[in-house]
Order: sequence, then structure tokens, then C-alpha cells
Amino acid sequence: MHHFQKKVAVVKSTTAETNVYEVLPNTEVEILPDYEEALRALDYEQVDAILADDSILLGIIQQQPGQYRLVNHRLTEEPYAAAVVKGDRFLLNAVDQAVRHFKESGTWVESFTRYFSSQPVPELPKMGRRSSLGDITNQNNVPSSPTLPLPPSPTPPLPLAKPGTALRRIQNRGYLIVAVKDNVPGFGYRDPKTGEYSGLEIDLARAVAEQIFGARAKVKFHPVKSEQRLPLLRSLASIFDPVQKIFSILSTSLTSNWWHLGMAGKLPEFLCPKECVGQQDFVGFDYYWGISNLRIHRVKQLMDAAFGRFNNAPVWSGVLYDMLKFHAKLFPDKEILIVENGCVDVADGVKREDYIRQHIREVQRACNDGVKVAGYVCWSMTSNREWGLKFGPASDFGLYHIDLDTDSELKRKPTTAAATYREIIEKRTV
Repeated sequence: MHHFQKKVAVVKSTTAETNVYEVLPNTEVEILPDYEEALRALDYEQVDAILADDSILLGIIQQQPGQYRLVNHRLTEEPYAAAVVKGDRFLLNAVDQAVRHFKESGTWVESFTRYFSSQPVPELPKMGRRSSLGDITNQNNVPSSPTLPLPPSPTPPLPLAKPGTALRRIQNRGYLIVAVKDNVPGFGYRDPKTGEYSGLEIDLARAVAEQIFGARAKVKFHPVKSEQRLPLLRSLASIFDPVQKIFSILSTSLTSNWWHLGMAGKLPEFLCPKECVGQQDFVGFDYYWGISNLRIHRVKQLMDAAFGRFNNAPVWSGVLYDMLKFHAKLFPDKEILIVENGCVDVADGVKREDYIRQHIREVQRACNDGVKVAGYVCWSMTSNREWGLKFGPASDFGLYHIDLDTDSELKRKPTTAAATYREIIEKRTV
């Protein structure tokens, strides 16, 4: 008896991509860029099914009746959310109230009936507890603002918010900009003939505009793919920068930071026994790659580095300074040793010799600020076998190149970076 494994399509950067291996563990997965590609793969029998939100699948079925059908039962229960920029509770309150009114006024039921007329109206979605990145990363432990009473309908325009806030910028602009899908019928769809937008999330966006301006028409739609949503949201304000800095530091030293936090007594005792606190003689860490923002292509580069594609690894020397300052604050009486720092021949368009200059410059900067740096070690003196990867320019960290695959005598040939490193050592400065 032959067993044929089913193949399921999911769209990149959706919750379906995140959950598919958990809810369908024995399924082969095809990750595609958008729903048009997923439907095309289904039509040509390249996949057996599409895993997606039920509202999205219902819209597809509604647009092409009789061609597709829903199978099995609902696999997960996932809340929908509207994301706003961090740091403005007034904007968050406006969105919260718009969502509540959208549901409790009957507008949600009207929208669902309009777009999915052949489907029974489901139970009214429950209001989830709202949260924001401000709540999650609140460094000052400031409590979130309370949920306000449901406003009367129709909604009058909101009073002008405090100058400098995201809500005030929106009010000054005179319209709301909302990132939406434009290719999912019933959810977020743009008619190619008329250019008109329709769908559940379109109606909700108009409800938010009405909450802020007292007019549903004061909204402009920005069509995006799933993976573009958060990067576009981040570009609206620089107030994510503290989160990015923390992410950059942690993303490059996940293992070592846990160790150092334990040695500094910053972890619960069940993670690090109290007798271990303060027992280290010096602080040592490695640093290679980092990112200065959470744009999707930079995060992908960081993942490339994690999987050994070092020629595409993201180069950002600034976080080395941040890490030195972080550890100096954690251990003000300890010396710091940078155990490893280095680069392949070219990474992220940066040559190895330039990488070394940039990073040692940050070490000098930290020293000038009083950080006790005991030493800096460049990895590696010669070519090496990096984690069993195929040997080549994308995996060779050596200041002296050795052709490990063909040269039986293992002759060392100095690279340009070796000369740069020698010059820095001789001059004791960049």
C-alpha cells in the first residue's frame, strides 16, 4: 500500500505559515508569496489545499462559487487585531472604541452579511484585551489606559490631541492611512475596474476614520502584502528605536546574555542559583552581525547568518558599542574581552578589512567612554572549516587564506584584511 503525503499551500508571513507545522504535522508545505499564487498552485494541482483564515477562504469561495470548498473543521481560534504605532494611547483608544462600536452597533453583522450572503452569520466576535508594543516593552511600568465607555452614534470628530502625538499628526493631515489587503474578496479587495475597495477590514478602517474625524470617507488605503505590514507601520515613526536597539543587542548575543544576566543576579533563582552570582572573573562575548531596524529584508539577512549564509549576513558595527556599554553597566567592576569578531571576505557588501576597521572603531569609542575593554580577538587567524559548511569565500573568516580543499601543504596567503589588522595593531588605533 502506498501512502501519498498531502501538500498544503500557505501564504508567506501569515499566521498560517506559523501554525501549519503544529496543526498539520505530517503535511508537506508550500510557502507562496500571495493568495493568487496559492490559488494558481491549487488549480494546477501542485498542492492539495490552502491553509488560511476562514474569512479569506470564504471570500475566495464567494467569488468563485462551486470551484472550491472548505474541508475539515476549524483548526485554530485566532483573534484579529489592528496594529498602530507605539507610544500613543489616544490613537489606541480611538481604534479600540471604533472596533467596539463596529461590533456592538450591528455594523459587523451588516458587513458580514453583505460580503458572505450565502453563509450563516457566526457568533459576534468577542472583544479581546487590547495591548500594544507600548504595553509589552513599557520600561517605566506605566499602566495602560483604561477602556473608555462606548461612544454614542453617530460619532462626532475627536478633539485635537496633544501636539507631537501620532493621533494629532493624523488629525493635522486630515485623513487616516490604513494598510490593507487588496486581493482577498470579502476581506480586503480592490475592484480592478472601478478601483473601489470593499471587505470587512475596509469597513472597519472606515469605522476608525469615522471615530477620529466623524467621517467615514476620510481614509486612504495602502495595499500591502502580509510581510510588508509591520515594516510599513514602523516607518511611520521613529519611536520603535529603543525596541530595535534591544532587539539588535539580544539578536546577536542570545546565549551570552542569559549567562551574563545570571552572573549579574538579574534572573530568577530557579534559572540561576544565587551562589553563582558574581563568580565570573571577566565578561566575554562574541559579536559578528546585527541590524539597526526591523525592516523585513534586514531580519531575513539576520536569519541568513543564523543558517550559515555569511556572505549575506547583516553588517552593523554600532551594536558592538551598545553591547560593550550594556555589559559595562551590568558589571562595572569587570574587564570585558571581545572573544570573537570577524567577517568573511565580503558580507552585506562590506569587505573584511572595512568590517574590521568599523568594529574596532566602536571598541575605541567605548574605551574613550570609560569601558574597561581588556582585549579584542579577530576570528580567524587562518581559513577554517566553519560549522561543516562548504568551504569558500562565503564561509572563510581567515585573515590568512589557505586553500583547504586542494593545497596539501596548507600555505598561508595574507589577505588585505591581514595587512589592515597589522596596521591597526602597530598604530594602536584605527
